[in-house]
Amino acid sequence: MAEIDNNIAVLETSEKNLIQQQTSAQITAVGSPEEDVTILSRASNPYSKKTRDYVRLALGPLLSIIVGLGIAFFLESMDHSVKSRAEAEEYLKVPVLATIADTGLARSRRKKAAAG
Repeated sequence: MAEIDNNIAVLETSEKNLIQQQTSAQITAVGSPEEDVTILSRASNPYSKKTRDYVRLALGPLLSIIVGLGIAFFLESMDHSVKSRAEAEEYLKVPVLATIADTGLARSRRKKAAAG
């Protein structure tokens, strides 16, 4: 029995060593690619072609303003709220019977919203 236990212990250590060797072989295979690299020509020294590109410097802000205005007009056209008594009468095709007076608090809030 002792001899069989000894053989099992030796085989277990051999198995652990083989697993470690297999793992290190897999790591080495992944870490070193099999492709060969051939340099066809040496890289030239760097140089700057254009130090200033005036056309792009001028067009950038101009196009940004145009896009910004386009977005502003688009968002304004998406606003379908009724803003006056005349608009309400026009859309509903009935006369307006009463309105709510514009208080000072509401005006100050609108001014703050417009300023901020």
